[in-house]
Amino acid sequence: MTEDFLQPFKSQGVLEIDDVGMVIRGKFMAKPGKQFMIRKEIFNRVNLAFEENGIEFARREVRVALPSMAQAHELTAEDTAAISAAATQAAQQQLSETGKKDGAR
Repeated sequence: MTEDFLQPFKSQGVLEIDDVGMVIRGKFMAKPGKQFMIRKEIFNRVNLAFEENGIEFARREVRVALPSMAQAHELTAEDTAAISAAATQAAQQQLSETGKKDGAR
């Protein structure tokens, strides 16, 4: 694979930090037609390095906090459905906002 590089991979540092993670950029030059294979291999190596060093990627999640978890067993099916619907709506809104942000790049 190294023979397919015209210039080696170089980190360009942190591009952006937001509430769900950070974007790190890098660049390299490769022989025509080899860039996709090299990009995949670089991505795999970066993922492996993160894993080996205990670095995890951010996961999208919605947490619902109830004032008193001692009463959680008293929730009705209606309460559970309302909480689920609110969490789903919040997650969809966040995905929509992220999609708009990503599309603007």
